[in-house]
Amino acid sequence: LREVTYTTNEAAPQSGSVALTGDKGTVTLTNEGIYDVTITALDYAGNTSIKTLPVKLDKTPPTIDDVQFAKAGPLTRAFNAGSFNERVEVTVVANDNLSGVKQLGYKLDTDSDYTYTPSNAFMLEREYSGTLQIIAIDYADNVSEVYSTEIVIDATNPELSIAVPDNIQPSQGDWYNAENFAVSITASDADGIASVTYTTDEDTPQTGSVTLSGGTGTITGLHEGNYNLTVTATDNSGNTTQQTLAIKLDHTLPV
Repeated sequence: LREVTYTTNEAAPQSGSVALTGDKGTVTLTNEGIYDVTITALDYAGNTSIKTLPVKLDKTPPTIDDVQFAKAGPLTRAFNAGSFNERVEVTVVANDNLSGVKQLGYKLDTDSDYTYTPSNAFMLEREYSGTLQIIAIDYADNVSEVYSTEIVIDATNPELSIAVPDNIQPSQGDWYNAENFAVSITASDADGIASVTYTTDEDTPQTGSVTLSGGTGTITGLHEGNYNLTVTATDNSGNTTQQTLAIKLDHTLPV
């Protein structure tokens, strides 16, 4: 052979000569894109042989531009309790300008490897607290940078207890007359307590919030009367627990 040359049909063609070792050589193309490369072999008698090959070259990883979370109904199976209180549908906006996005991979801290899906959405169906990692893979097998975010899926209701402290005793039956009457609150949750509120079933309810310190708080200043006090604890995932206590409070002297 006298020479072997190549050229592409791009707007700015890649072209050159092919160095042969024996009867073999290599053409190195660097431009990404979809195009054809034409290789021409010329012998010393002036005869030519032409071969055209399609090229699809993608060296750029895809990008993850957005990740959206949405509640998707009750959990189908419980796991180790660990901020969602339902199954979570995760929708990923991933882009690749050349070969396109082939699949997503996702895993939690508790997973040994990624789970792969060709869809742009997947479901998380177990209680979990930790890091969610997502990758996108294109058709050239380029892998995006890892997208990481903290997520809590908690379907477990908080613990709650309410009681009159032991140092406040009823004076007659179950009626209290203490001026310092109070109700003690204890609330806890693995995901944390967002709020503790209370209300009564009176015609004009008494309502308010309870400030916790170390998981405990106190309700004071309740009105005299015979009514029910309902306390609601809400965790950071929106799970709630309610407890109700009958109140009989009278510290007015008879006349």
